[in-house]
Amino acid sequence: MGAETVRAHLARRLCTQVGVLGFPDAGKTAALVSLYLLVSSNKLEGFEFRDCRTLMAFEQISRGARAWDKDSLPEQITNHTESVDGRTAGFLHFKLADLELQRDLEFFVPDLPGEWTTTLADSNRIDRLEFLRAVDVIWLFVNGQHLANAEARGHAVHRAEIVVKRTAALLGYSIRPSLALVITRRDEGQTHQASVDSILQCATSHGFAASVIEVASFSNHPDVTPAGTGLVELVKTLRPQVRIAPEVLLDERRSDSRFSMNFRRS
Repeated sequence: MGAETVRAHLARRLCTQVGVLGFPDAGKTAALVSLYLLVSSNKLEGFEFRDCRTLMAFEQISRGARAWDKDSLPEQITNHTESVDGRTAGFLHFKLADLELQRDLEFFVPDLPGEWTTTLADSNRIDRLEFLRAVDVIWLFVNGQHLANAEARGHAVHRAEIVVKRTAALLGYSIRPSLALVITRRDEGQTHQASVDSILQCATSHGFAASVIEVASFSNHPDVTPAGTGLVELVKTLRPQVRIAPEVLLDERRSDSRFSMNFRRS
């Protein structure tokens, strides 16, 4: 679905809009495909399928995963994501029943090329990411194998923190969405906690209510880490939340009987 269609839908219904960031091979599309397969087989614990207006798109990106032999993962489960015109995001739609809250959860999530995050980090290109100003939550995907590798983790953390800082600058003084740091490939081993903590601290210092979720969209070690691990927790980040405004105009000043208005954290 195009951005205009999504905006028209949001004007009529209470929905959650998701922002997705992550470098190439971070596992963004794999997570969406795994989520789709779990929902379609009624295996997303605590949630049930209600509607999907982009079934054909989900079918297209999940085609490789449907040929997956449970005993061994193929080299390429999902195709590399490409934008049709190179400038606008394409959104996937889902409507689920949240059984715990006894309400529907409807959301739009983009399947963005990793190159968009690369150009954000390398040259601060933000024109294609303006839609982030309207999102309710941001999923920042980081390849867990990079954080587990002693030689690669420093670079991976630095790049992720650049993305956080530039996203904060893009949002300016607007109300911050929450940010979920999504560490992928959990099935390949333990994440380096100090690296995760560094990215979380960076996000918090720039005004984001940040959390971390480790996922295994698919798994080479299903006996230890089942495929789909962490995706229920990821979906729960889409539940409606109070969004936080940055602290500006902190002091109150009185002039006669009139008071200046200010913004505070809620």
